[in-house]
Amino acid sequence: MILYRYFRWLSLDIVLGAVIFLGFLGSLYELMIPASVYLALAITVWLIYSVDHLIDSRNIRTSDPRRVFHQKYFKQVVFFAGIVSVVGLINVYYLPVEIIRAGAILAACCILYLMLVYFLPGLWLKELLVAIGYASGIFLTPISLLDSLQTIDFILFTQLAVLALVNLLVFSVYDRESDIKNGFGSITCLLGAGSVSLIWALLSLLIGSSVYLGVVLAEKYQIIQFVYLIMTCILVGVMRFQPFFGQNERFRVVGDAIFFVPAIFLFF
Repeated sequence: MILYRYFRWLSLDIVLGAVIFLGFLGSLYELMIPASVYLALAITVWLIYSVDHLIDSRNIRTSDPRRVFHQKYFKQVVFFAGIVSVVGLINVYYLPVEIIRAGAILAACCILYLMLVYFLPGLWLKELLVAIGYASGIFLTPISLLDSLQTIDFILFTQLAVLALVNLLVFSVYDRESDIKNGFGSITCLLGAGSVSLIWALLSLLIGSSVYLGVVLAEKYQIIQFVYLIMTCILVGVMRFQPFFGQNERFRVVGDAIFFVPAIFLFF
């Protein structure tokens, strides 16, 4: 159990979810994605989340186990992040040129985000920026390698970004008191009780769009709509049964695990 906790505290579950989703998109678009691309995505996601946690954990008294872990092992995580960064730089040599070009722009945006978080810890747009960045990182490869983009590609991207946003907003609802205490900004802190209405509105939008698109789109896209629908329904449960999911951070375990759902359909 302790190993699983370290796995989560180091954000490796988030990394695994991103890699699984990229593999699912590769299957959907019938793309041959090189191993170097999966490695680049894993390294990028891990570095962004780890640096984010390191920034959050600085000089803050908190009972949040993830932040306590990063406070306790700050130097070790920084050292390992340095090694991972070197591996990432070497891996760039093996990436397709198209992905390097698009990735450079995304990397610049991620650095800008981390700078904003560092200098403006009360930034309330954090969830929105992370959600867009997460979806962009996963869709970067299909967007870069496809010969042409269609409207449906942007719709699928938007659905994933909204899913990631709702996931983070649900986390913020559970963490609202501690975030206010520690001076962290979030949409839920800004909107207060209104954030719950926003979450339910977005969940309804996701369910409605997945059902509708699952009916009208070609068979190729029906599976991903079913995946989105399952992920959304899980978040509905996490939001609906707060007394249960509030215990032992079950909300976070299940919320991060929704990105494993595509693994079920990876070989269809």
